[in-house]
Amino acid sequence: MKGGVALLSDQEYLQSLRSIPCPFGDIIVRNPWQHVADAQSVNCKVTKDIVAVFEQVEKGFGQRSVLVRGVAGSGKTHTINRLRRKLADSAFFVFITKLGGAQKMYGHVLSQLVLSLRQAVEGEEHLPLDMLFAGFLADSAVNALEGKEESMKERLTVSSMKSSPMSAFTFFQNGNKSVDAVTRHILLGSPEIDRQLKAAAIAYANPEQRPAVIDWLQGEQLDEDELRNLGLRRSIHEEDSAERTLRSLGAMAKGRRPIVFVFDQIEHLMDASAHRAFGPFGNLLSTMRNFVANQLCIVFTLPDYWDT
Repeated sequence: MKGGVALLSDQEYLQSLRSIPCPFGDIIVRNPWQHVADAQSVNCKVTKDIVAVFEQVEKGFGQRSVLVRGVAGSGKTHTINRLRRKLADSAFFVFITKLGGAQKMYGHVLSQLVLSLRQAVEGEEHLPLDMLFAGFLADSAVNALEGKEESMKERLTVSSMKSSPMSAFTFFQNGNKSVDAVTRHILLGSPEIDRQLKAAAIAYANPEQRPAVIDWLQGEQLDEDELRNLGLRRSIHEEDSAERTLRSLGAMAKGRRPIVFVFDQIEHLMDASAHRAFGPFGNLLSTMRNFVANQLCIVFTLPDYWDT
């Protein structure tokens, strides 16, 4: 009893849910990329509250974290699906599930980030990962060239990248004399972004090198020739390298769109290594909140697992 109102236990709440006709029919929402009809009545307040927190991040009020607890079948993944659609044009949306072993959490998050940002977004012409790298390259090129243009062509190039950041890919592919100066400016500037990620962004501008950059970001072991062709020194196979890359991606996204990290089904941590996994997971969340700029972390979980 609280304030004259009787509170339901988890078991009573679940029984109550079972007595209500399911708004999803027989649809099971398995991931946020699935195209399903939105049951507006399901978790509408939760959605509204999370969007309000996101807007604080978007306005530059720092990183935020949100914990959402709900019993099985209460519409958690449906809510994630709705959030993904609501934030489609204002956030880089990253969906992370099945963290598995506690020893590779940062690498897993980085791999899931790449997979998520390679998902097509309704109404967007370009993939989110393309927009993230192109935006960084365009801003860097404009900073390097603006006010120093030596020809009408360079002035037009600067104007084009200011109005359409995706044109930065074309600029780097053309290989004119300005590219070398801009490349040096990028690699020597922005100390908050790891030099390896800056080199990877430059290589990503080349469609032929893009698959190798994606493999590198996902922790694939590249040989020396492949690394050299991308302007890289080492693969991302250690957790500290993955953590450093995540921090750098947050810095790269700053001034563009916040990154929304959504963790779902963290109960798999219990399956993998019992209570020992929650310590590293807590450290992961703490590090991301304190050191990955411009982001919102949302954790969806079952009450029993979190309370345990």
